[in-house]
Amino acid sequence: MTSFAPCNERSFDHATAAPTELAYSPDGHWLLSTHEDGSAWGLEIASGRAARLFQSETRGRFPNAAAISADGGEIALAVCGRRPPTIERLAFPGGEALSSIPAKVDDDDDYEAFDFEISAIAYQPASGESALIATGHAGGQIVLWEWTSGDLVQQVSPNANTAREETSVSDVGFSTDGKTLISCGYEHVIRLFDVPGLEPAGTLETPGEGEIDSLDKFSLSRDGQSVATCGTAYLQVWDLASRRSTFLLRGTAKDDNVFWASRCALTPDGNVFAVEEGNGFSFFTHDDHKEAFDFQFNLTGDDFIQEFEFSPDGEQLAAVLKSGTIKIWEIDRTREY
Repeated sequence: MTSFAPCNERSFDHATAAPTELAYSPDGHWLLSTHEDGSAWGLEIASGRAARLFQSETRGRFPNAAAISADGGEIALAVCGRRPPTIERLAFPGGEALSSIPAKVDDDDDYEAFDFEISAIAYQPASGESALIATGHAGGQIVLWEWTSGDLVQQVSPNANTAREETSVSDVGFSTDGKTLISCGYEHVIRLFDVPGLEPAGTLETPGEGEIDSLDKFSLSRDGQSVATCGTAYLQVWDLASRRSTFLLRGTAKDDNVFWASRCALTPDGNVFAVEEGNGFSFFTHDDHKEAFDFQFNLTGDDFIQEFEFSPDGEQLAAVLKSGTIKIWEIDRTREY
């Protein structure tokens, strides 16, 4: 059967600090990366030209999460490190400042500054004055903001009745029609909410167990039909419309070693997904539940893959390492397995 594998590696070392986010522009021409030294960079993939788009002027303050709008014309940086955090809107790829939104979401003085940190941010795939930005917070809040006015539209705390350390929201995203918000966090479930009211619209259950399987991220296919996640000895994909699990791989990987991963990425059509394994990737096909290809590459010291994503056309895979280095591979679809 025909598979695909990364090839023709390119490396970019313009950033030298640990990353917090990596994202392709909708046209696939640019990569956005944010880093713990307070910087945000735009990388033009064809030319290899990199530009610093943002630099925090305050020590210890940095973009903890980032997103690109559906039209690719602007980015939102969740800048944390003080109370409250802010959402910085910048033109993309130029980097001109558009607005700064104070993201204060709670007046409870018992909360520590950490509880206000934004751990995830996403643009609603819509245009016009009513378009929204969603944020997920370490204190368990999910908030919708109007991205032009900066007004808070709606706020919920879905885990308000659970232990404080179990409330964190680690990822948020929208369905392609913008009518459903998806979130995950410490729990082993993906939660769905109607937009803009944030009324609960269902959950997607995973087989995860214990603290090690708290969900850091999920992956949405570009066609908006599939959502995937992974954990200790499981990979799972759901059809978003029907809320039905369409892929579940459990147990052990090759050589009878239990696999563990906290990150996965779906191809645009949702048929193949990559799982990071420290210094490489394993690729699995959705239709036949087979491992299509295992890919490893050399890393120095204690470096490892921190974030990765397929390009919008599925022809590239990009990853950013702990060191800040970005690697981009073309996809070879001619291999047999």
